[in-house]
Amino acid sequence: MILAFDTSTSILSVALLKGDKLYHKKDTRPFGHAEKLMPLIDEILGETDSNIQDVEKILVSLGPGSFTGIRIGIATALGLEVSLGCQVFGISSLDARLPEVEEGVRMAIIDARRERVYVKVRGAYHMKEENLPFREVLEKVSEVNTPVKIHCENKEPFFSIAKEVLGEHLAWDNNTDYALGMIRAYQEDLCTKNVEPMYLRMTQAEAEKKGLHLD
Repeated sequence: MILAFDTSTSILSVALLKGDKLYHKKDTRPFGHAEKLMPLIDEILGETDSNIQDVEKILVSLGPGSFTGIRIGIATALGLEVSLGCQVFGISSLDARLPEVEEGVRMAIIDARRERVYVKVRGAYHMKEENLPFREVLEKVSEVNTPVKIHCENKEPFFSIAKEVLGEHLAWDNNTDYALGMIRAYQEDLCTKNVEPMYLRMTQAEAEKKGLHLD
């Protein structure tokens, strides 16, 4: 049995793979992941008549995303690893949001504030995980002149900018069943045993140029 949870953004997502059946629950309230995660796990286990002792593998989001949320998820996963003796695998939160590409371009983005995004792109244009201005990403992707589907839970302000740059090539997906995407990513071998936070921050030089301070 595989348990997956994503705490990297405001939406808390939990999934369970039991045999060949997938189950999913989420909480869209924006705060309180530390208080809500274990009750949501207990809820999905109870609804599927499952025992947490039967969990063999845990998938946890490594980020990028909310620093606090990422730490909550990883701490919970590592605590369960000790108590259950199960395996823990880390999944990029962008891989969890980015399905396989049949045609065109697929782009997963997470709000990094100040009109920047954490982004990964697959398909006719490839981009590894980056922290970049959203418009810069769009201008690069637009060069391939092909349909682009963007996966993002926050439609604005990003949709308006994307529509301006991509025009009729733009499609939008705000599916937030992220833990299901984590299981898919694990099945695609997009996982790691190195369970460390993935913080994609702008460089010190970029920050200084913008007059920002990095802790």
